[in-house]
Amino acid sequence: LAAAAEVLQPKYTTAMLSQIRDPLGEFSTEGQDRSGGKLQNVQRGVDLTTGILIMPGESWSMHDALAPFTAENGYTMQTAYQGNSYVKEYGGGICQLATTLYNTALRAEVNISKRSNHSMVVYYTDFGLDATINDGGSKDLELTNDFDFPIYIEGYHNGSGTVTYTIWGKETRPANRSSRFYGKTLSKESLPDQ
Repeated sequence: LAAAAEVLQPKYTTAMLSQIRDPLGEFSTEGQDRSGGKLQNVQRGVDLTTGILIMPGESWSMHDALAPFTAENGYTMQTAYQGNSYVKEYGGGICQLATTLYNTALRAEVNISKRSNHSMVVYYTDFGLDATINDGGSKDLELTNDFDFPIYIEGYHNGSGTVTYTIWGKETRPANRSSRFYGKTLSKESLPDQ
């Protein structure tokens, strides 16, 4: 008898993954609200967004990794922005992670295929360099790997409000190259006190 065999190739090979050896970008933010609930939300979010492998041509959604924003998924009710006001909702404060990873992706020169800014100024990064997500997913941070090698996202929370993300891959940029990112205020609008 002749046996029919189907040979399957692995999705990940040693040759592919061995290209992940260089830090392409890193960024940290420090949260000022160190309440237990906020720290719980941030730690839960880091747990869900570290160890992420994005293969060439793939996209990854931070919202999809973090949702649902519920008590059952490990989140607490904390302050969050909604328009020009503050509300309490599950996962409040999680946008610190989106901002941190956004700035990491800028430095790593990863394709940021979706990004939304906050409706108000945040304190943990320069103006214009923030990112937010919402429970419904209409505001998201999405990264697309346009490189010909895999990238790996590593997150870290120090337990007292500082979040760090590093994106690893294969460094192909010139060693003497540098870049700088900054926000620029185009206009200001006064709002009544709330």
